[in-house]
Amino acid sequence: MNIVEEYEKEIAGRLVSIVVRHEQDKPLPYYAVSSLNVDGSGKTLEEAKMKCENATKMEISMNR
Repeated sequence: MNIVEEYEKEIAGRLVSIVVRHEQDKPLPYYAVSSLNVDGSGKTLEEAKMKCENATKMEISMNR
């Protein structure tokens, strides 16, 4: 898996690091995982990022 993007983003008041990887020959080749160990995958880079960010936001709000 190749890392295609690394970034930090404030989600629900917390600064979270997100790493997006790409792997060929997968139905959902983009895979994003946050520093809270929450992930998301998608057919596009943006889809994987959005799913990861939304799941991370939900995780933070559920653990308050």
